[in-house]
Amino acid sequence: RDQSFSIAFWFNKGGSAGQELTLLQKLAPRQRGYELAFDGSVPVGDLKRGSHLYVRIGSGLPGDSLESIELKSKPRIRMGVPQHLVLNYDGSGKAAGVRLFLDAKPLEVEVLQDRLTGSIRNLGQLEIGNKSFGNPYKGNLDDLRIYERQLTQAEIEQLSFHEPIRFTLSAEPRKQLS
Repeated sequence: RDQSFSIAFWFNKGGSAGQELTLLQKLAPRQRGYELAFDGSVPVGDLKRGSHLYVRIGSGLPGDSLESIELKSKPRIRMGVPQHLVLNYDGSGKAAGVRLFLDAKPLEVEVLQDRLTGSIRNLGQLEIGNKSFGNPYKGNLDDLRIYERQLTQAEIEQLSFHEPIRFTLSAEPRKQLS
């Protein structure tokens, strides 16, 4: 709770319509740690679908009376589009200390729960789409970085726009050279 951190990565969300997906989590028993997940997708225009992103930091199951910070993105995040996400946490134990950036722009969030007083440290493994916590993540995830501090706006822009990307996230299969 009292240590700042940042998580940054590229993703291209796939999955079936209406399916909730667990994206990334570092959780121990009783859900101490953090989790990023998507709710079921719905049409968002331009023949695309989109989902809300949920962020949970703390101890307790979603909706549990135990302490946690829970946020939901106000806009739906489009599927099938490569995007860069940054989660910045200032260690304050308050929802106001969690900031999300999508493609280097602040992402507006709704606070669902703001009650964190204990530690989120745990010995759990960092997992991508663990099916025991929800439906496994379907899509691409690349260039995952975790920092023991908050990223500055300049660093977020560097990761989102200016730094070369080693892999292109695409739903299309790559052609093999013969």
